[in-house]
Amino acid sequence: MFNYDTRRCIFKPDENVDWCSHYAGPVYVENISPKTLRVFFSGTAKDRVSRIGYFDISSALEPDTVRLSHAPVLDIGQMGCFDENGVAYPWLVQVDGDTVFLYYTGWIKGGIGVFINAVGLAISQDNGKTFKRVSKAPILGRTPD
Repeated sequence: MFNYDTRRCIFKPDENVDWCSHYAGPVYVENISPKTLRVFFSGTAKDRVSRIGYFDISSALEPDTVRLSHAPVLDIGQMGCFDENGVAYPWLVQVDGDTVFLYYTGWIKGGIGVFINAVGLAISQDNGKTFKRVSKAPILGRTPD
């Protein structure tokens, strides 16, 4: 059974880094070296809009944050796009060499307290340092089914 008294927070939102100053959410973790893990996560700013960035931590039993991306690797989409109100839930797939696919959930406001979600794709050609959307439209949206 898990002992809740032994939990340790490995990352807290940083009030000095606007894009993740208030909340840090859903993550995807990868090894980037034998001693370092890169944690891609959804950070939320004061405006309650989420963006995707990362922090690196040591892979020791008592991990320490090594580095935080000071800008998101994927910001919100353009006005009118399916992800104009936020991006979150990163999932990375190493394709080959330096090509990495970043699947994510984008959303728009859809009424009183409601969001409409869709799946987007951004691709990195530099092993995850920067990402570019493949489309302004989602790769998987709502269907009647």
